[in-house]
Amino acid sequence: GIDAGKIEGRMKSEYYVAQLCRVYRKAMESSGQDSSVWEMLREELQKVSHRPYWEGFYDFPAGDAGIVEKSDQSAYISKSEYCGKVIAHEDGNMVFDCLAKISLGDTIELIFPEINQDIRLQVNKIYDNDYKELVCTKPNARFRVPLAQKDVLGALIRRCLD
Repeated sequence: GIDAGKIEGRMKSEYYVAQLCRVYRKAMESSGQDSSVWEMLREELQKVSHRPYWEGFYDFPAGDAGIVEKSDQSAYISKSEYCGKVIAHEDGNMVFDCLAKISLGDTIELIFPEINQDIRLQVNKIYDNDYKELVCTKPNARFRVPLAQKDVLGALIRRCLD
C-alpha cells in the first residue's frame, strides 16, 4: 500500500497546493466508494498545471542516479488557469484580487476546501473598484463580479479552459 504522499515541484502556487490537498483529502475519505467519486477526483487533478501523471516509484525502481523520470512527455497541461482570490463580498459582488485575465463570457469556478461547495458561473459583468463596467480584467488589480452567494471569502478563482 501507500503510506505517504508528497506534493512535488518548486514554486507551486497557493492554488496548486490547495487543489492537491483537497483532492488528496477527499480521496482518503472516499476509500471504497463508487467509481464516480474517483473519476471526479481524476478530473480535479487535471485542473492544475502538471506534466502527465504516472506511477513513478510505485511500479518502477529508480535508476543508478536514484531518479525516476518519464521523459517522453514533459509539456505541462491544464484544464484551468488560476486567476485570483476572493477578498470580500460587497453590494452583491464578489471582490477579488486578480492574477490572470478573465473576460466576459468566461466560465470560472470558485473553489473551497470541500469540493462539493465549489461554485461554477459564467462571467456576465465585470466592474473595477469604481463600478465602471469592463470587458475583461487584468492581473495585479482588484475587480468585482456579481454573485448572490455571500459566503465566498477566501475562495480561489480558476478560469475553465475546457
